[in-house]
Amino acid sequence: MSDPEGKGHDDPKKRTFARTIRLDVRDGGETTKPHPRSVEPPGAPTSIEPATSGEVAEPLDLLQAVLATLPTGLLLLDTSGTIVGLNRAAAAIFEGDTSDLVGRRLVDLRAELESMLWTADKQEVLLVAQGRPGEIELSETKVLGFTSRTVPGPDGVPRGTVVSFSDITEAKLREKDEAHRRRLEDLGRITATLAHEIRNPVFAIMSLAQVLQGEPAVAGWADGQEMLARIVDETKRISALIDDLLFFGRRKQIRRTRGDLWAVVSTVVDGIRRGVEDRMVDVRIEAVRGDGKDGPLYWHFDENAIRRVLVNLIRNAVSAIERKAVGGGRVRVTASADSRWVTLRIEDDGVGIPAEHLDRIFDEFYTTTNSGTGLGLPVCRSVVRQHGGEIRVDSVEGVGTTVTVELPAQPDGNPP
Repeated sequence: MSDPEGKGHDDPKKRTFARTIRLDVRDGGETTKPHPRSVEPPGAPTSIEPATSGEVAEPLDLLQAVLATLPTGLLLLDTSGTIVGLNRAAAAIFEGDTSDLVGRRLVDLRAELESMLWTADKQEVLLVAQGRPGEIELSETKVLGFTSRTVPGPDGVPRGTVVSFSDITEAKLREKDEAHRRRLEDLGRITATLAHEIRNPVFAIMSLAQVLQGEPAVAGWADGQEMLARIVDETKRISALIDDLLFFGRRKQIRRTRGDLWAVVSTVVDGIRRGVEDRMVDVRIEAVRGDGKDGPLYWHFDENAIRRVLVNLIRNAVSAIERKAVGGGRVRVTASADSRWVTLRIEDDGVGIPAEHLDRIFDEFYTTTNSGTGLGLPVCRSVVRQHGGEIRVDSVEGVGTTVTVELPAQPDGNPP
């Protein structure tokens, strides 16, 4: 609220508005009465000695000094909505200098701030980073929470407005995240119930189709065998989706045991490789050790959970290759370990992920394909993080995708 350049000192309206702010400061010569319950120490003075010139600030200067240090932004507006004073916190929120903001109409800073001109309790206003021509620019979009009060003069006529406000962007984001988490929990419970009910008939369909495949009556019927194989494949896909839904709904805690991670990788790769052999698109899947070692890769992990992660990620890679317009492709699964990390890397040369989707691929129910539920990658990240690790996706549209899973080599104090 300081005015280092002396702006506005000769404006009668501003002087009148400033005089409406008072502090109850006792005159230096007035006798100070002790509190009724206080005990006056021996020799204590009964009055305040008059202060010498410059020893005690003027009341308005004191008020300005207090307001200037408050963490909450404060604006003093005259009846035309022009800023006649503001503290450092207000200038910081507007990302400007006090001297540049004083004298400007509030609505000229941002049109959205017009709501601050009227008496209001705990209101909010959204300011996007990019302003209109002539308006202030912000480094990021902000949500401001404010309270406005009209300041009356001695005659009761309004002299201006005082606005108290703060940047509540982070609080609103936390509130949004918490609401999102609660919605997901509710949805998860519903999803788990539905998935459980669907799983039984799907399993029955798959079992009956597999039984029919072995019946002599259809053993030599090529078209029948093809249809049954398709039924089995589709029911397996639905079963995998149901597993994702159940995992999402229940959020089961992992149970680590010591096992051979390389054996799990090899088994999953072999199973998916056999499943794509009869596909029309040529998909080559290989598993290699990236650390140059042979033999087991022992680690403490939840085998079923990590298997789910591998199946999801490799199937995503196969699907990306199958969606290419021409030719086939390659999926390379690399496993390696050192003293700090166990790393799994799944690379493909499929269609890739558009850049605008990369920030959302781990959001629940967000999918870029017509056949997915949008739960595969969120489930993978949940499992990886429960193991103390992290998952990262790098992709270039039209070139391919690399998914890197980094897991701590010693999640429970034991070496891999």
